[in-house]
Amino acid sequence: MTGEALSIETVAEDLFIRDFLIKHGIDKVWTSGAYDSNLGIWRWLSTGGEASYLNWESGQPIANDPSQRIQFKNSLFSYGWSVAPITTQNYFICEATGELVPQPTVPPPPTTTNERLGTEGFP
Repeated sequence: MTGEALSIETVAEDLFIRDFLIKHGIDKVWTSGAYDSNLGIWRWLSTGGEASYLNWESGQPIANDPSQRIQFKNSLFSYGWSVAPITTQNYFICEATGELVPQPTVPPPPTTTNERLGTEGFP
């Protein structure tokens, strides 16, 4: 199995990521989105494909700058995409490709009880 930085290509993926961030209390994550100044388009670096589905926050992108990347922002009141310099510290999400192989589960260790514990026999 291999993994690549996140690309968001559909509304369903966008909503899935939003719900994941809400569930885990995360406000921003990097995607693989970057501006391709040679072609004048935003693209996903992980797939090489054009970012044809875009969900920019109001006023974004502030610049079509190849030194910036798309970040997914989530807050209590709104969510959407914005751009930020690649030096900005954010979490990131990777997408896995390939076959998922179920991992065996390990049963929890047995618990022991001592019924003699209690207050009996203590002054």
